[in-house]
Amino acid sequence: MFHVGQLVVCVDDDPWKYYVPGHSYGGGMDGLVKGNIYTIRWCGMFNHTDGSNTMAVRLYEIVRPSYGITPDDCPYVATRFRPVVETRLDVFREMLEPVPGVKQKECV
Repeated sequence: MFHVGQLVVCVDDDPWKYYVPGHSYGGGMDGLVKGNIYTIRWCGMFNHTDGSNTMAVRLYEIVRPSYGITPDDCPYVATRFRPVVETRLDVFREMLEPVPGVKQKECV
């Protein structure tokens, strides 16, 4: 589903959606914002302290402290993200291209 280096968009930044009672994780979303685009730096199965496993991702843009739950930075549940469709970004890239026959204004 995901791979390292892939661009993803956050579709869920609700800090209480995956709350596990009895855990004292105090980091919340650590800056994760719905609608923002991130880059995957790790993806795989994450083993929770209750024995369950979840597909999870770590991001280049955010390193989450473990708060004692994990030996390293705590990943996000993968269902919080969707792959970025590159062709949708082309619309914005075209907006940056100069328009033929129109003199560009200089930035001051």
